[in-house]
Amino acid sequence: MCIRDRPVRAGVSFSFDIRFENLSTVELGAVLWVLRIAADERYRLKLGMGKPLGLGAVHILSLIHI
Repeated sequence: MCIRDRPVRAGVSFSFDIRFENLSTVELGAVLWVLRIAADERYRLKLGMGKPLGLGAVHILSLIHI
C-alpha cells in the first residue's frame, strides 16, 4: 500500500485531543513548557516528514483540562 502525503493549505485549522497518564511532575512540566512556547506568535513547531523541505510549521493553541 502506498500513501501519498499532500500538503495542507496555509490557514487550515485542526482540532485534536492528547491524553497523558502517569506523567511525573518533570514530564508534565516539559509538556506544559512546550505548549507555552508553541502558543507564542514568534515560534512554530515542525511536524511531519516535510521538515527538510520547509513544510510542517504549525502554530498550536492549547486548552488544558485537569
